Amino acid sequence: MSPPKNPAEFSTTAVRTQGTPTQAAHAVPALTIIGHAQPQRIGERLLLEGLLSDERAVALSRNAPDFSRPGGVLSLPLGDPFLSRTPVRFEPGLRGGIRMLVPEDGTPVLVGGEPVKA
Repeated sequence: MSPPKNPAEFSTTAVRTQGTPTQAAHAVPALTIIGHAQPQRIGERLLLEGLLSDERAVALSRNAPDFSRPGGVLSLPLGDPFLSRTPVRFEPGLRGGIRMLVPEDGTPVLVGGEPVKA
């Protein structure tokens, strides 16, 4: 099956296998770049594996963390001057969900056209 041509149709959940081939694959939440001033960055992603085990939150800003192509070795932060240096945080949520925390002094974040409250 060939990948979709429209970047918006790509899944933002990656499948990661670990250990021996007999272990089952599990879904891993991911952030995927679907639009960028540098079009070659489209498709790069960040796996949010730490959220699966309640280990840690992931902070996202213009400077960190690094996104990379699946299987690639080069990774870079978003690097967009229109994004805040103050990070948005992703934390494990209830029943396997993900909670997004937006700081009051950062760049406004919209989901479905509605602002996310701090």
